[in-house]
Amino acid sequence: MITTTGPVAIVPLFLLEDQTVCHGAIRLWGILYAKWADQEGHHTPSRSELAAQLDQSTDTIDRWIKQLRDAGVLNIIPQATPQHRRVPNRYELNIVRPSRTHAAPPSAPKPLTQEELIKVNREELAVSKGISAEVQARERVLQSTNSIKRTKGYPRWDQFWARYPRRHRKAAAHKVWIKLGAESNEELYLAIMVGLRKHIAVWTTENRERRFIPYPRTWLNDEGWLDEVDADVPMPVLSKQTRTIVSSTERFLARHNGGSK
Repeated sequence: MITTTGPVAIVPLFLLEDQTVCHGAIRLWGILYAKWADQEGHHTPSRSELAAQLDQSTDTIDRWIKQLRDAGVLNIIPQATPQHRRVPNRYELNIVRPSRTHAAPPSAPKPLTQEELIKVNREELAVSKGISAEVQARERVLQSTNSIKRTKGYPRWDQFWARYPRRHRKAAAHKVWIKLGAESNEELYLAIMVGLRKHIAVWTTENRERRFIPYPRTWLNDEGWLDEVDADVPMPVLSKQTRTIVSSTERFLARHNGGSK
């Protein structure tokens, strides 16, 4: 049938109402009818041609053909040549509901499993929205990567945070840690921990009050682990009273030396 709009496919109502046949299989029927049907209702496209026409895999085409065959609207006629070469099957479309008075009807189609239904729905949704298989694959990889990140945690960050003597604004410090890439860069992680150990030794020797120790976020941002510190020769720590005595002695010596001149 040719119209001003091009070939037209006739789809039987009983096929549209058949709940065991997915939308993709019905679309395959329409393509077969409109593009490859001859006057006798025979068709000779290959599976690869059908797959390319519908932008699907050959496995999906095989599944749809099986649904149409089980519904009684498609007969598959294998072809052979004298040289026994493989050639495309012939397909015969039936637009009349199969009758029990004719040949034995096909066995009842096996209902799709939940997993098969989900797969079919995803494929049809991808076709309707124009989503390519490559995009779907990238989304699955991204989801898998995010899942791994959520489950493995940040063990190196946990060690740094447990070691740092002033725990303040943990979330802000963690963002800097991630930005630096210290969780995945082993060399950087070791450099940070070695530098932190040296700073802790100096801070301990100086009896530095906690409020004068940099915030962990600031220390990471300023790359504090690169600072040169000498924890082996610490400056003497003097009490306030001792510092007062030393200061008075220095003033006394200064006056005495000045008087003797």
